[in-house]
Amino acid sequence: MDKSELSLSEKLYFRLKSLYLANRLPFISAMLAGFAAHMFMFTNKLVNHDDIEALFYKGATVTSGRWGLELSKLLFPDWSMPWIYGLLTLLFIALSVCIFLRVLDISSPVLQILLAALTVSFPSLTGTFCFMFTSAAYGLAFFLSALCVWFFARGGLKNCAAAALALILCLSIYQAYVAISASFFVLLMVRDCLEGEKSPWKIVLWGLKALGMMAVSLAACSSGTGSTQPSDTGTTQPSDTGEAQPSDTGEAQPSDEGGESAGYGDFSGSLIEEGKLIMVTNASFPPYEMTDDDNNVIGIDPEIAQAIADKLGLELVIDNIDFDA
Repeated sequence: MDKSELSLSEKLYFRLKSLYLANRLPFISAMLAGFAAHMFMFTNKLVNHDDIEALFYKGATVTSGRWGLELSKLLFPDWSMPWIYGLLTLLFIALSVCIFLRVLDISSPVLQILLAALTVSFPSLTGTFCFMFTSAAYGLAFFLSALCVWFFARGGLKNCAAAALALILCLSIYQAYVAISASFFVLLMVRDCLEGEKSPWKIVLWGLKALGMMAVSLAACSSGTGSTQPSDTGTTQPSDTGEAQPSDTGEAQPSDEGGESAGYGDFSGSLIEEGKLIMVTNASFPPYEMTDDDNNVIGIDPEIAQAIADKLGLELVIDNIDFDA
């Protein structure tokens, strides 16, 4: 059949099919290794500090410079769903593996399998699944960092612009992933040095171009953050009146005792007082620290602090402050 007679959907189908056939070994290897490494996290809900506090939203987004993470809600709703988001994250990582192997021109089946398995089980990626409420968005950011490398390696002004756009979107979700693109740029330069087909000056110039592209992307992402107003995440902020509250339960209370300011947030007390153990916290992370109906600071952390104070023979004083970082 003449390709000119194919519809757009048919052309897209055959293109995707050819890409799959060319990359099926690393793709399938990454998916199988990912299931073997992370299936327990996909089929269980193991809550930690952040996951408890952010079951129904993406955590800090615009306020942390992650405006893309805020936009990702359009694709990944504010629900912490281990199986669905875990699978999507693994899919993005598997696609990224295929891109990296093509960029590095690794054709050995054994190396493709090993590198695919190593990537999906790498500790920093494994840690992503501890934050299921953002894991799919972080997986997308990882994929965008891979696209950045792929576009830039192809050369040309248009590909450089596409690489910059991919990196901007990546950084808007998770800034730390700039290190992924930067690391692969270094690997490509090392490869060129070992092959000896390019002059050292060409390799250095290529690296400087990559560095400039990343600098422009970082600046563009930061400017987007500066022009965006912080969003309402829907979290409840603790009441911090600065007044000690009476309690009949024996719980330690927030303190407003005088002293030299330590310069942290709204904390206005002294960190050192004779006979006292002072705990400064933001009581908005149940069940670790929170306030009850009488504004008493309760939770796991205050109970641990109280046990330490009792052991040392000190009075526990809790200062509940806002955390605006």
